[in-house]
Amino acid sequence: MKNSRLKLEIGFEGDPDEGRGTSVEESASWGWFRVFVDDINLCQHVANSQVSDRVHWYLLPLLEWFVENWDSLLHEIKLPSSFVDALSARQGFRTFNPYRSTEVNDAENSDDAEQREAAVFDWAERHSIRTSAAGGIFPDIFFRRARNEIEISWGHTRVQGAPNDLRFLAPAGQVLLDPLQTASHLYKAIKQATEALSNRTPQCVRLSKLSAELASLHEPRTMLQAAWMAGIGGSAQASEAILARLTHEWGRYHRDLIVPPSGEALVIGRAPAAVLMFGSLSPSVNEDDVRALVTLLKDAADHNNGTLRLPMIEHGEPGINAWEHGYALANLSRRAMGVPETPYKVNLVELLSQSGIEKRDVTLSDTKIRAISICGEGLRSLIAINQSSKHNESEPGLRFTLAHELCHLLFDEEEGAPLAVASGPWAPAAIEKRANAFAAMFLMPADACRALLNEYSLHGGLNKNTIATIADAFGTGKVATLRHLQNLGLVDADEVADIEEELAN
Repeated sequence: MKNSRLKLEIGFEGDPDEGRGTSVEESASWGWFRVFVDDINLCQHVANSQVSDRVHWYLLPLLEWFVENWDSLLHEIKLPSSFVDALSARQGFRTFNPYRSTEVNDAENSDDAEQREAAVFDWAERHSIRTSAAGGIFPDIFFRRARNEIEISWGHTRVQGAPNDLRFLAPAGQVLLDPLQTASHLYKAIKQATEALSNRTPQCVRLSKLSAELASLHEPRTMLQAAWMAGIGGSAQASEAILARLTHEWGRYHRDLIVPPSGEALVIGRAPAAVLMFGSLSPSVNEDDVRALVTLLKDAADHNNGTLRLPMIEHGEPGINAWEHGYALANLSRRAMGVPETPYKVNLVELLSQSGIEKRDVTLSDTKIRAISICGEGLRSLIAINQSSKHNESEPGLRFTLAHELCHLLFDEEEGAPLAVASGPWAPAAIEKRANAFAAMFLMPADACRALLNEYSLHGGLNKNTIATIADAFGTGKVATLRHLQNLGLVDADEVADIEEELAN
């Protein structure tokens, strides 16, 4: 997926309406555009029984949209809270329902729904090409940052008022692109189109403004771009202010943890550890929590005297879904790390210690963060357990957290970039789902599950006592064990519902 390529093509033609109902400069911008990803034409569509390989419309608003939203388009990581667990920007927006709520107070629901809806559409205006259509019909394409890559996601969603048979033909999908290559190509395509349009309408004030703003994208603004990636404080400006304060306090010895290296002004290629970690936090994170996490990073840099002894595991590309991939990685990891088949209960603390991973505690006000994983060149590898999280109050919950974080340390460090991720609802959904599956299979391998289920089911059938005994053997939670057995196909949905009711009582 990292070798995916983007191609944006733009051309101009004569306005078929000869300028009626629009401005001179917009009339001059009538033309077409095409977006290709891995040679898939995202603009190919059928309408009125005619197939076209490009989209025609007035393109000046599209060019202005790219320039106006450039930094957020290529740096903003966080999705709106309404669909934070979506696997792509387009998937989340497509399934968004602002009125989905379990609260009882209808009036309160209505206010909350309106706020959620406003936040989502504000975000969409920064990331969806379709919002720049200004009356036209554009493909459903989203750009956003995904840690150290650019995610492009697309699909067909019906446009109100469009011909009944209109359909964009590219199957729904998503890719991850290199930020530097993506920014360079987009800038070149937009610059060429802006120059061509300026030649069509010389001395146009609106185009002069666009040209100046486009040129300004080459001016350094690293902290603002990093602020979009961090996404803390509720706005890019507030996020930038927090980063500035941290840089002032810690920057003398640890500037590289917070401030991206100077380079291409168009986009940050590789983000520093702190910025990546902040990208996995709630936008409303408490600044005390931010400082506690920066302290973790500083300590990891200051005490990098531990040698990471994790095996190199060739794991290839993800499989059909995150769960299957997580299961496969857990099996590979158990073999590579020499985890014995028995005893069934894995000694995680000893395993982490033998692997050169430090386990420590941290207390954060955000109770939804389970733990933080840190590793990479120049950093001591560590897992910090959030003592405020209810998931870590019991031994089974803590064991699941440790196994989850082990997955991050083994497989989520990107080449040439540090790993710093806070596991919680704002972390990237794909790697969180994979790490959850990894933890379940690492702690409860399938063969052992079958053996225990066969052994204990013979002594009284499948019931809550059977599940409790199996969970005790693995050192896992009863409900987590039951659901894992279901995912493995060892118990059916009816049995799960009956046993969950027994466990609840």
